[in-house]
Amino acid sequence: MDFLLNYVTLSVAIVAFVAVLALLLLRRKRLPPALRAFLWVLLGLLALYLVFVLWLTLGFGNRPAVDPSPIAASMRNHFF
Repeated sequence: MDFLLNYVTLSVAIVAFVAVLALLLLRRKRLPPALRAFLWVLLGLLALYLVFVLWLTLGFGNRPAVDPSPIAASMRNHFF
């Protein structure tokens, strides 16, 4: 699950989705039918992945496993 929710994986999926969509829209007449079918299937799989990540984000949110603890007053004035 960590791999699916990794920022790099998500970024690559978004870029690939936009690139495949642009390729299908701009070159739809020139692509061979087999390649066009493969790109549509790839676009569908990428869309399912992005909807899954959106569902996880909206459904479960970004809540930490433990509640945040306040910083001690003596540590507030220190610059790291």
